[in-house]
Amino acid sequence: MDFFIIKRAFILNYKKLLTISGTIKNDINKPMSEFSALLINNSQIPIEEVEEVLIENNSYIAFTFKLDGFNESLLEDIIKYQEGREIEII
Repeated sequence: MDFFIIKRAFILNYKKLLTISGTIKNDINKPMSEFSALLINNSQIPIEEVEEVLIENNSYIAFTFKLDGFNESLLEDIIKYQEGREIEII
């Protein structure tokens, strides 16, 4: 099972995107191109874009997701996630 460990989650209102940054913890060193979604509260959220972000002089992976179609309570949950929270990635 593969997990995404959250560093930060934030909304880019001007682009209507959610960005979640962090690192991947996986068992078999699967390439980034094989990941397509995060599994949050039994909801599969497709990854739109993969970028790299610099936070406190450290590089992290940043996944972006379109805000359209996001359940409001799910979005609130994600924004409240603490650093270090693990989310399943598929």
